[in-house]
Amino acid sequence: MSSFWVLVSLTTFVVGPLNLIDAAPDSMIRHFVINETASMQKAFDQMPKECTKNGKTFKEGESFEFGNLRYKCQKYGVYSIEGCQTDDKKPIALGESTVINDVKHQCLSVGNSIHYRQTPSLKTVNIPEGWTVIDGGSNKIPNTNATVITRILMFNAIPGQHQRQRN
Repeated sequence: MSSFWVLVSLTTFVVGPLNLIDAAPDSMIRHFVINETASMQKAFDQMPKECTKNGKTFKEGESFEFGNLRYKCQKYGVYSIEGCQTDDKKPIALGESTVINDVKHQCLSVGNSIHYRQTPSLKTVNIPEGWTVIDGGSNKIPNTNATVITRILMFNAIPGQHQRQRN
């Protein structure tokens, strides 16, 4: 009798020599033992048929969401992240950005991680009369996803207004 481990990740699983022995609830690692006469299909038949996330169960092909991420249940209890959604449930595809009511919503895939991000997105800022933007730019903050945006303002005397009298 030989044994091996099956490691199930978000979108893939690796099979390695399978009779389900034990697994903790919601565990991503399952240990199987296969008799020499047993088939791999029998081992796969013993794997989960439903996905479990945050104590809820979903059937294969069923879509669900938690927070700002959208998921889909695949075979053998594996679920994939299909994209993101805004707080009011508007779907956003992976890699997509959209601006709604001056808020930029982004669904980002970075390495093995999926991130949903909201940031203010004002194209123009109302500045008081007499002030003008003369320079500006943006700089990334090292080792973060943050950016500092700067604007240099200059005050011009407003034509037609008198300066204060000095005594």
